[in-house]
Amino acid sequence: MYYCGWDGGGTKTEVCILKQDGNTASQAFGPLNVNGASRETVEKTVRDAVKYMRARQEGLEGCAMLVIGMAGVSNREAARMVEKESIVIAAKKRAQEIVDEAQQKSEELRRASSGYADELLKRTEETLKIAGEMSKFFNSLVSCRKEYHKNLKAHLVNGQKKLLQEPE
Repeated sequence: MYYCGWDGGGTKTEVCILKQDGNTASQAFGPLNVNGASRETVEKTVRDAVKYMRARQEGLEGCAMLVIGMAGVSNREAARMVEKESIVIAAKKRAQEIVDEAQQKSEELRRASSGYADELLKRTEETLKIAGEMSKFFNSLVSCRKEYHKNLKAHLVNGQKKLLQEPE
């Protein structure tokens, strides 16, 4: 992120950039005063200054604040030229902010849905574990029942044999 200031005069415009780490960079361009230069010359100065900002590593999106001081600002034509370019810069910056916000929300949703999926998977695993334990329990019940029936049948057969035997 950086801050940018334009000092626009009748003969030259100094564009100064101040980075957050304290480093500065500057470059001079043409005049920024339509009272002393042609409209085409002033428009070229504005385009060149914006191009210089755009060429920064952070691009236009990295500009946290732009301050423009210009000679001849009482001339509304000069102010409109600068405002027009400033509006483009602001629109591009806002568009980037919207994209960044959308990406952040997308990441938050991805993380939230991942957490939900993890919780759902954990609950499913717990349910399967309980179902497995219930299956073992029912199998043991069936096994006990078979054993019970087998023993009951053996007792009945033995009891029937005793009844059929002749008394001594």
